[in-house]
Amino acid sequence: RSDWKASTPGLAEETLWLLGPAGVAAFDALPAAEAQPATRAFPSSGVYLMASDGLRLALDAGPMGAGLCGHGHADSLSLTVAADGREWLTDPGTFTYTGSQPWRDLFRGTAAHNTLRIDAQDQAEPTAPFKWENIPEARVEHWWAGESFDLLVASHTGYLRLPSPVLHRRTVFFLKPQFWLVIDTVLGKGEHLLELNWHAPHGPASLGATALELGSPEQGRMGIVPLSDSRWSVDLVEGWHSACYGQKQPAPVLRCSARTTLPAEFATLLVPRLAETCGRLERLAPSDTAAGPRGFQYSVGQERHSWMLADGNSNWRLGDFAGEARLAYFGLNSGTGQHRVVLWDGSFLSVEGVKVVDLPCRQAHFEQGWIEVRGAAGGETLVEAGALVANPSGPAR
Repeated sequence: RSDWKASTPGLAEETLWLLGPAGVAAFDALPAAEAQPATRAFPSSGVYLMASDGLRLALDAGPMGAGLCGHGHADSLSLTVAADGREWLTDPGTFTYTGSQPWRDLFRGTAAHNTLRIDAQDQAEPTAPFKWENIPEARVEHWWAGESFDLLVASHTGYLRLPSPVLHRRTVFFLKPQFWLVIDTVLGKGEHLLELNWHAPHGPASLGATALELGSPEQGRMGIVPLSDSRWSVDLVEGWHSACYGQKQPAPVLRCSARTTLPAEFATLLVPRLAETCGRLERLAPSDTAAGPRGFQYSVGQERHSWMLADGNSNWRLGDFAGEARLAYFGLNSGTGQHRVVLWDGSFLSVEGVKVVDLPCRQAHFEQGWIEVRGAAGGETLVEAGALVANPSGPAR
């Protein structure tokens, strides 16, 4: 395969032993072509790729392993991110099997992965170097690969074993090819310690007023933008990364944590190819918990991006927005006057009293590319140029 050849440093000596001169000639004649990552689901393994134009996010929503999950890590719903061949958010590696129990548990523990840890507990209980108990089950609740967006909703049962049971649900929205919004919803009762970690393989890393910025202008940059919420602490701490067995090196970690009453929800925007200073990610008032309609908004430069979430059972209103969709996205460029819309399980979206989308019936998925706002007023519906309706008569998934 041409893409496999492009990803290797050259022909392995073993190829000559196994295939002889004919195998070497076939390899030399094969053109090398870089593979472009594309959105794809692998349900059997639970790996989900959200990719476009050289950007790639991979999320683990599969089983922890077989049997006692001896080689498994407590990393359900963890994700990695790469852009243009460079990894920005990483899996920590293994480092050791039996050399040190504390280091073994650290590298395979939940805090060493890009997912949520609750009450300082791993998602499963490590009982030996190659043994876990109370192994979680992950479930994909919704998956959609669209033209302009991808959407994944998944959950796991790892914390239902706590004295006060907790369910962790993760929603990832990919606006192609710009960024990913990651929403972590924590359902349960009572007060719990929530800890979300984002691991980079190496620096430089700089924590500013609104985001952690990785890389440099010369090498490229990525932004990790946590939700601006005074109830959550945001800290740059030192973690570890093991690129190969038996070796480890310090690596930067963005840690977002809060001791709060459930239900609770936190959001993080992952911005590859960062060209300017990151904007601010905020809640849409009055949404302050995971119960009922709630939303998030990210503003940077002339762009404003808004997400609204609800149970999909009734109409809702959040700030300037009104609809009934389970998830709605509205992007606006104030410089060009263009906007774009995404709906999951909905039929309309109003902005400042103007219906920017008004469909004849509820649709499972709807997406609308950048179009010009034509000065609609008095409740007039805007023209739906460039709209794509997926599953127009099928049930929402």
